[in-house]
Amino acid sequence: MKERAPMELHGSPPSVPVTNATNTGSTVPSVAKSSLKDRRRAPKGKCSAHQESSSLASRLPSELLLIIFQEAVHCASSEGVRTEIAISHVSRPWRRLAVSTPRLWTRACISPAISATVLAAYVSRSSPLPLDIYVMEWRGDMMNPDDLHFEQAFKVMVVSIARWRSLIIVNTSDAYLTYLLPNLRNSGPFQFLEHVLIRGRGGYGGIYPFSSITVAPSLKVLEIEDLPLPENFPILDRYTKTSRLTTLCLRGSTGPFHAMTPSASFRALLISAPNLTVLSLHGDPVNFVREELAGSIPHLDTPNLNTLILRPGSRIVHFLPLMLEALRAPALRYYELVFPHSGSHGQRTADKLLEHGLPKFPLVETVRLQNASEPDTITTFVKAFPGASRVALGGLDILFFSCAFRTASTGAISLENTLWAQLQHLTLISPSCESLEAVCSWLQAVPEHERTIHTVAIEGHTSVSPSFLKLYQKLQSLVRVELYGVDPTARRQLASDS
Repeated sequence: MKERAPMELHGSPPSVPVTNATNTGSTVPSVAKSSLKDRRRAPKGKCSAHQESSSLASRLPSELLLIIFQEAVHCASSEGVRTEIAISHVSRPWRRLAVSTPRLWTRACISPAISATVLAAYVSRSSPLPLDIYVMEWRGDMMNPDDLHFEQAFKVMVVSIARWRSLIIVNTSDAYLTYLLPNLRNSGPFQFLEHVLIRGRGGYGGIYPFSSITVAPSLKVLEIEDLPLPENFPILDRYTKTSRLTTLCLRGSTGPFHAMTPSASFRALLISAPNLTVLSLHGDPVNFVREELAGSIPHLDTPNLNTLILRPGSRIVHFLPLMLEALRAPALRYYELVFPHSGSHGQRTADKLLEHGLPKFPLVETVRLQNASEPDTITTFVKAFPGASRVALGGLDILFFSCAFRTASTGAISLENTLWAQLQHLTLISPSCESLEAVCSWLQAVPEHERTIHTVAIEGHTSVSPSFLKLYQKLQSLVRVELYGVDPTARRQLASDS
């Protein structure tokens, strides 16, 4: 007898055989979720594609975007924010882009705030580009935990010495320099080094780290302070090895003579650098005592020297007169002599600018004098630079020259060697009311059709008083007036009343 199927209620759904109730409960919801995700993903993808196609930034290559962002960080950030670090912190994609861009990591700073591990990252990420090395803010006597840090940092950076393009050492105590400079001396050669600047915190900091110019054959700019060249500095044979040095700046404090460069070494460096175009001497950096005792000094030949900057640090000048007497610079175009105070040996210095009554540097066009003259040296300076067209005067020199020029303009004395016939641009460095009044009186004494000066510039710190404002307005009525390096407050005062 056949079994009857169970009776189904009217309106009930047909029965479905169940093989695995548990599996069915998990599969159905997961399939629904997957389908829903696919449906949501489709419009999102279309939206992203639309945004990318409409975004101008997305069409730019990554390298160009990096340049734009780098410039934005540089303009908006403070001095203490490193551009490469700021870019790396934006997002993971930007970090990957920054890390893979060597030019962002070419400036490595050896300082107490930067670990040796970070410096190693700079060395690896910048490869194979040239490196700019900065050593700064090392203070104390190397008897503290920073001692080990400094040694580790130096060892990390010295492996990349073949890629060094510049070496800047500033704000570093003598103790650290005493460790650093001998190690540099034993680490060369520096094949691609172009710029060296070493300035301590005052005092004696050792010996110049390069035994000869051949150790750094690509060197173009050398600036050192209280760091004398070694004795018996070798002279290069300019016919076989020519130095590329174009700029030399020596700074010396008024310390003992052992911190000064011997005159023989100074002469050897000049002879070895025939391409030298800029020579800047600050303080009393060269020891000419032997020549001073002997009463003579061999010639210092600088055939391509274009700019000579002399800034003695005191009223007692040891090297200046003898050096000017020995210097041969037929191509010189710029001459600067700045004393810190008035009453210096201007007459003795001015006399050295003439040889047998004729100017030693007849091609000079730009002259800058500050506290360098006396009333009886004006004609000497004018005669020494007959072709000067741009002159800057500061301190008492403004008063001395203006009074002398005014006297000559009124016909009281002969005009010969008393006025610069080609003077067109005059700069007044931080003028006082008295100095400005003297300049106005001089210009008023010159008939307008004979006046060669068309521009007077006021430069540097200026104290603006009611009297100064009146004189400034008077000067504006005579010539064109420009402002250089004037603080914003004084500039606004002068602009509002002009």
